[in-house]
Amino acid sequence: MKTYIHTTIILLFLFLYKHTYSQTVNFYVDASKIGYGYSYNVTLGITEINKGDQIKRFEVKLLKVEPDAKGYLLNGKHYTSSQLGISCNPLKSAHVQVMYTYEDNGTLLTTQAGLLQYIGDSSTIVLGSRATFKELKECFISNLDISDACRKKITEILNPPKNANANNNSSGKKTDAAISTSSGNSNTNSEQKTQTTTTTSSNKPTSDDFWNDSPSQTPQKSKEQIAADKKLQESRDRYAEQENRFFNTMEKQKQEQDRRDAVMANSFYANEARSRAEQGISDNSSFNQRFDNVEDLQNAFYNQANAINQYAQDLSDARMQQNANTQEYLWGNSTGADQAVGELATSVANIIGNAKAEKERKEAQEKLRKERDAERTRIETERKQKIANLRNDIFKQYPEGGVPLSRHNINLDELYFFTYWYDGKTTAKVSNVFPYAKFKDGTWAFKDKVISESEKAAGGKVTLVGYFTTKALAEKERSVFVELLPQAEVSVSTYTVKGKKWDGAENGATDFWGNETKTETKQETKTTTPQKTDDFWGETKTEKKTETKKSDSFWD
Repeated sequence: MKTYIHTTIILLFLFLYKHTYSQTVNFYVDASKIGYGYSYNVTLGITEINKGDQIKRFEVKLLKVEPDAKGYLLNGKHYTSSQLGISCNPLKSAHVQVMYTYEDNGTLLTTQAGLLQYIGDSSTIVLGSRATFKELKECFISNLDISDACRKKITEILNPPKNANANNNSSGKKTDAAISTSSGNSNTNSEQKTQTTTTTSSNKPTSDDFWNDSPSQTPQKSKEQIAADKKLQESRDRYAEQENRFFNTMEKQKQEQDRRDAVMANSFYANEARSRAEQGISDNSSFNQRFDNVEDLQNAFYNQANAINQYAQDLSDARMQQNANTQEYLWGNSTGADQAVGELATSVANIIGNAKAEKERKEAQEKLRKERDAERTRIETERKQKIANLRNDIFKQYPEGGVPLSRHNINLDELYFFTYWYDGKTTAKVSNVFPYAKFKDGTWAFKDKVISESEKAAGGKVTLVGYFTTKALAEKERSVFVELLPQAEVSVSTYTVKGKKWDGAENGATDFWGNETKTETKQETKTTTPQKTDDFWGETKTEKKTETKKSDSFWD
């Protein structure tokens, strides 16, 4: 099974706002700080990969990871790779976890990028527009994947196994010597008893107890062997204690790393939420378009103002989450006074963050309000100009009319007109359609005569519209005129004009000059007896006299 070196690196750095950042940093990771493992030389490169955007992106690249020549450290002693063998090779693989610290609006936050597995791998760091880097501070590497193999090999080096055959031969020689000495000093009976016992033991196994178990033989140990065994046991106990302490430390480190990973994940999402909220406030603080009417403008204002409120709340929540993550990261395992300090710092940061979010909300809405007022002024100005142009166009279509002359040969008894009065702004008065008949002599009244009644009714100078040859045509034109005026924001009222109607063949009570005429013409004819009279020439002339009486007129 392939062994990987899980390497965790914490990077803490600060970069100048809106300036390209590039740095190569070297670290020496000393294993003596944690009491075991290899020491490494680590080289990292950090480069800003975009410039001038709202979101800042940085590339962190693993350039080099090299173990030093000291070897694996355990219990204050180093063991070289040649001693430990290939199973403890520190260069099989490298897993580097990149951590970084940035400052955002005065708050120092730490989070993580991705894992860098091989030399040349890179990870991207994403920050908001207001965040700045701090300098690289530290990194560490743990050799957890190869620690078991290294410790096992070191145990074998410290406690080499004994040779069983050598031990057996040595014991046999010592036994033979003891037997020889005993034979020389003991009597014959003892010797024979010993030989008989030995022969019997070698030929037939005997039973020491009721259960027929093999007899246990416990050789006598010397003082040196007892001391060596005691020393070996003490060494084994120390190793077991160190091993337990090591695994307990690893477990604590793992729990701490898991805790930090969770905090960093929350920080990442909180940072993304904060960036979205800031961008939302910025986008909705301006209309970025022109409107044709005030209604659409006002609707857009309400929608974007509400959006600013929501994004401001999201921004406040995101900052509070970031503050909580910072507290958890820095004081998560603290107790007592340290934890109280963390809680106090977080509370102050939340108050400041909420105040800043509220300030940004007010500034964005005030900017939007000013833009709305300016846009509304523009719309109103353009609307008024369009209305004024419409009024002018309407009144141009209904100019001053007139009355026909006799030479126009209008073969009608009466014509139709209507009049209007206009104050030049937003008020107009319009008369009804009224007729005006011609005089008996076939002439038409002057224009002043026709409009005199209208000016009295309207209370000012009026405009005569017409003439129209039919009442229906006049009514149609007047109806259109009255309907158009409100569209140009002109209020309309009416007044009544009687005019002068045609009552029949002998209608004209007056002629063109205003002289009255009788409605009836009476003629009387008187015939007398012709008389002969002499004229100047002496001729006789018969006269027939006819007398006609009729009303006087201008022409008779």
